[in-house]
Amino acid sequence: MTKKTMVDIRAMGPGESGERLFELRSELAKERAVIASGTRPENPGNVRKIRREIARVLTAINEKRDSPQWKAAEEEAAKRKATERSKEKKARAEKAEKESEKKAAVKKKAKAAKTDTKKVKKTGKPKNGLKKKKEVKK
Repeated sequence: MTKKTMVDIRAMGPGESGERLFELRSELAKERAVIASGTRPENPGNVRKIRREIARVLTAINEKRDSPQWKAAEEEAAKRKATERSKEKKARAEKAEKESEKKAAVKKKAKAAKTDTKKVKKTGKPKNGLKKKKEVKK
């Protein structure tokens, strides 16, 4: 790990600073794991250096957040998310409507089948025009 100055950190783009932050946090986790296992770390002051480097990166990120370019980018991202959410919501509503139409059609068919059997029972004749077979008495 090489120490970077604030000038270098401020010059990083948002992706680079995020990657650097991830790397530093993983290094810190490794150092803490070495300490927790009870073994001696190679460089005992390394944890302090890593923590300070993380603080520098976070400071640079927070400074960028206050800039007008960052705010404009955030607003644009919020608009994109809102349009994506509305599209997803519309798609879910259409899907639910199709499902309810299918359920209604199934219920209608079931109801029609029930009424057909009721008419057969009442009249004694099937609805489809076929004659009922006569039972043969023995």
